[in-house]
Amino acid sequence: MDNQHTYLEFTIKLLNIVNLWPHKDKQCGFIKTYFILGLVLLSILALMADFVLQFYGTLIVMTITMLVCGILIHVSANLNYLKSKIQNLSNIPSDNIMEHVNFCVKYHTAICDFSDQINEAFSTMMLVHITWTSFIISVLGFEIIMDTNFSNSVRFSLHLGGWLGMLFLICFYGQILMDDVSTQRKDNKR
Repeated sequence: MDNQHTYLEFTIKLLNIVNLWPHKDKQCGFIKTYFILGLVLLSILALMADFVLQFYGTLIVMTITMLVCGILIHVSANLNYLKSKIQNLSNIPSDNIMEHVNFCVKYHTAICDFSDQINEAFSTMMLVHITWTSFIISVLGFEIIMDTNFSNSVRFSLHLGGWLGMLFLICFYGQILMDDVSTQRKDNKR
């Protein structure tokens, strides 16, 4: 709201300078007054549209990022649960060992099927997401380097930090999943 108020004050001051804003001591025509009010309304609507587009764009990107991170955590947790079930095999009575092994095999198959479905559903989206993120990070880095205004550089740096944070989250949870899979492969080879 502060930026909108400042922008509106700037617009009014600019219109005063070019003598288009109605004054009490001057005669102002009907057309000129409504033209100015139209400009003011259009600038307010443009600010509101900009805010709405930024808000929903951020909401969509963050939702997709958190969805992917949640799925990666879910698969990793399932693999850790399966690992603990397999490690507890020695504590199972001999009567129930086959039942327990069958459960572990079915559970592993379900995890693999789920992972394949997730990979099929999200592979193209993740390619677009990583490509788009790389493009935005490159443009923001260029803007930080080329802009001489300190406040713009700070703004672009914060924006860059947000995109790098999202990229870090996806890579971090993907690495956790890869580590869990490679740990289980090493444990199975022993």
